Amino acid sequence: MAEIASLDAARRRRGELNRALADGAVMHPALRWTCDGAPYAHRRTRSGDTVCGLAGALMLAEPSERLCRDCYTVPVAATS
Repeated sequence: MAEIASLDAARRRRGELNRALADGAVMHPALRWTCDGAPYAHRRTRSGDTVCGLAGALMLAEPSERLCRDCYTVPVAATS
């Protein structure tokens, strides 16, 4: 019976970890966002807005999208 209880506890801990990872995934620094057809990729704040203050719904930007100079003040290495 001890094995079943520890297996249930392990599943519960794994579920909690997966939920925590999913909650933080949208804030990963590698993700770039576009906002209502804006021509540049933006960074997202914890409140769900762009760093530069552009209003609108955020969607994932294409990797080839140029970066917003206000959101990315430090140069970012180009991806190949």
